[in-house]
Amino acid sequence: MEKLSIKEKIIYRFILNEKRVYKHWFSRLLICGVNLDRIRRVISRIKNFYGWCDEWSNEGEMLKNLAEAALSKGYTYTAKYLFHEAAGCFHIGEHIFYIDIEQKNKAQAKARESYRRSIDLYEEEEKPIRIDIPFHKTMIPGYIRLTDQPNKPLVIQINGMDNIKEIENHHLGTLLLNAGFNVFAFDGQDRERCGKI
Repeated sequence: MEKLSIKEKIIYRFILNEKRVYKHWFSRLLICGVNLDRIRRVISRIKNFYGWCDEWSNEGEMLKNLAEAALSKGYTYTAKYLFHEAAGCFHIGEHIFYIDIEQKNKAQAKARESYRRSIDLYEEEEKPIRIDIPFHKTMIPGYIRLTDQPNKPLVIQINGMDNIKEIENHHLGTLLLNAGFNVFAFDGQDRERCGKI
């Protein structure tokens, strides 16, 4: 981990601290699919921002292990949601953690892996469907989820620069799906298919 500059130390001490996280980021953390009590417990263990990614990754690993144990006993429904919450923990850990890029990338990879594990446990009709939408001379890659109600509008989700579609777009997409919308989540990571949009 690189040594922080004075400016970075000030930012992480006074901006990225527990009080500000609770005040400004709770809705953002909840949309990652992580239980409110878990968010409070993990944040209370973080003494300073250097430990942010570690603590969230530790929590993600614990949930992933619980998911594996549930799966080995045949509890597919439980395992699916534990993998989702593990993915959320890994994402929270990495999403604003720029002081150690190697650690950030490792946590992001674990978030994606946990998400894939959860999606594999969905019934076929519930799984996000990978599609490519032609647009001029390129393709727009993404995942579509369809409501079982006819003639409903489509919501297009475009993830922000600090978001990964597997986490925030999935949980927000689930809320929209349950409200009767079809949902398309743009896959900004698939650069080969995106071309120049």
